[in-house]
Formats: sequence, C-alpha cells, structure tokens
Amino acid sequence: MHAKTFQLRVLVSVRQSHAALKVGTDAMVLGALLNSEGKKQALDIGTGTGVLALMVAQRNEKIQVTAVEKESKANQDARFNFNNSPYAKRLQLLEIDFLSLQSKIKKPFLLCLTTILPIRMLFPFCHKR
Repeated sequence: MHAKTFQLRVLVSVRQSHAALKVGTDAMVLGALLNSEGKKQALDIGTGTGVLALMVAQRNEKIQVTAVEKESKANQDARFNFNNSPYAKRLQLLEIDFLSLQSKIKKPFLLCLTTILPIRMLFPFCHKR
C-alpha cells in the first residue's frame, strides 16, 4: 500500500450503552491519524468505549494495548468491546485512575482523547526522541 493512501477498514461494532461519552467524529479522526507503526506497546488513557485502542490494535498487528478507565460504566462497554474483537489477546483493560497507575510500560505509544487531562500529568510516560 502506498504511504499516502488511506485504507478504510471495517471496524468491529462498538457498544456504547454505558459510557458517558459516545463515539464521535473526534475519536474517528484521531484514530485514523494515529501512526503506531513500529510501536510495541500503547497506553490508552481514559479509554471510554475502547474505540481508540481497537483502532490501534487493528492497524498494528504487533502492538499490545493497555487501556485505563476509572469509570465502571464505561469499563463495561470497553470490556465487552475488547472481548468481542479479533484483537482481544492484545488488549488489556485496567479499571483504575490514571494517576494511580504504576506502569511497567517503557516508552508507550500514548492514546488520549480527553482535553481534561493536563499535559503535565503525561510527563512521567513521555520520553525524549
């Protein structure tokens, strides 16, 4: 596939009956723009329905995604979506607050759609290029 070609893929159905924030255009655009090529691990902060984690797992067959969500209702949807996807073995869901995360992930590919999270909270997970 040519590098400038965008290939539309069929995504698994995403349940969003419990999550407060539904799948929207912003998630679809961000998911389409994410380039996880060559990455082995990703950290999805505030996964909600898990749609970004699913999109990354679909595009990168080698990536392991750890998704973090503190809202139990959203976790119900994310867990359902992960378990019913072809990528279930590469998706891990943690029901914890991101700030209490003691991650062993080194230099993860960060996924985060929320604008609520101040960027300074991400610094421990960021690395120099």
